[in-house]
Amino acid sequence: MGAYGRRHGESRSVAGLVLEAEDVFHNNSLGPTTAYIIRELTALSPRMLAVMHGFSFKGDAATALQGLTDGFEARLPIAMPG
Repeated sequence: MGAYGRRHGESRSVAGLVLEAEDVFHNNSLGPTTAYIIRELTALSPRMLAVMHGFSFKGDAATALQGLTDGFEARLPIAMPG
């Protein structure tokens, strides 16, 4: 079970894979503006995501980013308690 109550391997979406890694490694800097900034990028309707030190995704990148935004928003209260 992941740190946020999600079972590893639960999602095969791009956002799901990134969020599973976040649950294990906590390698993203989650702050009050993280989701906002990603949402602004989503508005640009990207077709490809290229990740430093990771895989690239070609397809509906805007939907992938929206899933990432939703996941980061859900994790923010845990990352920044109080």
